[in-house]
Amino acid sequence: MNDLVVRRYESRYGLDASPSAQHKACSQSTTTAIPNYYLGYPSSADQHSQNQPNYNLVQRDAANFNTKNSLVALIPALVTSVLLGSNCDIIGRRPLLILPFVGKIVWYSLMLIVVAHNLSDTWLLIAHAIESVFGSSGLVLLSAFSYITDCTSGSMRTRAFLLTEGITFFIRIAPAIAIGIWLRYHLYTAPLSVCLSLSVIGLLYALFIQPESIENV
Repeated sequence: MNDLVVRRYESRYGLDASPSAQHKACSQSTTTAIPNYYLGYPSSADQHSQNQPNYNLVQRDAANFNTKNSLVALIPALVTSVLLGSNCDIIGRRPLLILPFVGKIVWYSLMLIVVAHNLSDTWLLIAHAIESVFGSSGLVLLSAFSYITDCTSGSMRTRAFLLTEGITFFIRIAPAIAIGIWLRYHLYTAPLSVCLSLSVIGLLYALFIQPESIENV
């Protein structure tokens, strides 16, 4: 998400946003210049500074966007998690699993449209806000822990919690690394499409295969 935002602002200000050159000039612009000890020969840093793109505007706008994005995502997700989490003994565990997948499908669908048509940042905020209304990934984790509590006991419960936390750590780190490597050479349509497909599969599984762990629901 942050990489997409930075590239959009790079393009907006006429800077190089190609995959092969992304952040190269930014890294060079934030590096301390090497002192020129030999007055007869200009240093390479001095020569480069004449053609150095100014990334201050990009960094400022990206920081402002990330602040807004955090707010529009945090508040709806917090309200949804509190309301549904506190009533999951009444409504059951499956809604806590189903709703976030619906939000993910809406999120990735809107993201594909934004990327394809280069829509404004407002649509990114709207997409993230809608996804957060459905509870986001925090609600999935809450549902998973509720299922573990219902279906295990004793030492088996401890092992199940450890396994769930390990898997959660892995699925947060591994895809981020893989997508980061992919985006160095390619664009966003493919990873967004893969994430959308996985969300659809998850929703179908939650709807038709995953049983409810509370008998009276």
